[in-house]
Amino acid sequence: MKRFPWAGLLAVVLILVIDALAFGEFAPWQWLADGTGPGQHMERGLAHDRLAMRALSEAPDDSVRIVVLGSSRAERGFNPSFLERGLPEHVRFLRFSHAGMTPFEMRAVSNELTREPPEVFMVLLSEFDTHHPLELRTILGAGNFTATTELIRLVSWEFLFQERDTFFGLTLASALNAYRYRALWDAAELSAWRHVGPANNDVGAMILNEVERMRTEGPGRRQKTDASTSDERAPKSEPRASNLPEWTPLPPIPGESFTETLLRNRIARRAQLRDFNQREQVRAATLGPHAEIQMQLVESMVREQLAVGAQVLLVEGPLNPLADELRDSATIEEFRAFARELEALPGVELLWLHESGPFPAEFFGDITHLNPAGAQQLCEHVRARLARMLSRVGLPQGH
Repeated sequence: MKRFPWAGLLAVVLILVIDALAFGEFAPWQWLADGTGPGQHMERGLAHDRLAMRALSEAPDDSVRIVVLGSSRAERGFNPSFLERGLPEHVRFLRFSHAGMTPFEMRAVSNELTREPPEVFMVLLSEFDTHHPLELRTILGAGNFTATTELIRLVSWEFLFQERDTFFGLTLASALNAYRYRALWDAAELSAWRHVGPANNDVGAMILNEVERMRTEGPGRRQKTDASTSDERAPKSEPRASNLPEWTPLPPIPGESFTETLLRNRIARRAQLRDFNQREQVRAATLGPHAEIQMQLVESMVREQLAVGAQVLLVEGPLNPLADELRDSATIEEFRAFARELEALPGVELLWLHESGPFPAEFFGDITHLNPAGAQQLCEHVRARLARMLSRVGLPQGH
């Protein structure tokens, strides 16, 4: 008779215990946030999400907790210093917003928030979010059983089979935080222990190592899964070098060193590629089955927050007018029709773009992100709406 595999069971228990201790409620998230490098926006955002989650649970009982959720557009647009003006001191804004946050990641964060539901749940959205091709990434710490099982239910069997490795990773990330946050851990470890972060390298040497890459690198390095076609075909490859905008090297400036010339070229080329990438992202927001999936994820997130007693404020996010020619009017109208359906739910309010705008081009730092002037205008309208929402439930509205 075979013996019971006690060794294997003990190994599983040890893994779960170590996982809980290393990444649990008292994990060193501030150390991880400080350990990420300047270019590791997603990893640093994940660490700050954990810090915000902890701050949410530790907030005083008499505080009014307002959760801010969204991508880097929300991170730039919802400036806490602008939002807090005139509101009572016990109103606390907790941001879960960073680069790369899609409706699926939002859905995952929303489910975690049900354990400590906020008084107000605020999300910045537009067709740029709900109609963008479905991207599945385990790097962003989106492991959550509720969100993952819902996504599995929404996608086709063909798509699920094609991306079985990605879904396996998401499921594993839902079970083990060590897997879920491995990219963040590696990023912090490399900067803090191995001393290979940009701040510890010679700038000239770093540039020389990337001179050749400047000619051919794509606008992004993340692996993406695309469900934008009718058959949810995947994966979608990154744009090849031949599709990128041409690059003409900038000539040296008199008195400028060779390293300085390379640095100036590198900065200009990256700015050109960033603009190209953002324009491609705006153009990628289209009608199709992928949009239905994204909108259902958003709707379930909203309903989940309403079910735990939160008020929901949806804010239609602005895009630079320079991107108008890249946007599809039918896609915009479908998003707004969807938003009107959500607005009809008891407990949901929507701040429309025509109420907070207009936002001229000078209010933007690039195609998709507001600059401080634009953020200040958006926050003024958001703050006024929040004050009305808080007063209706008997909370102080500030001045």
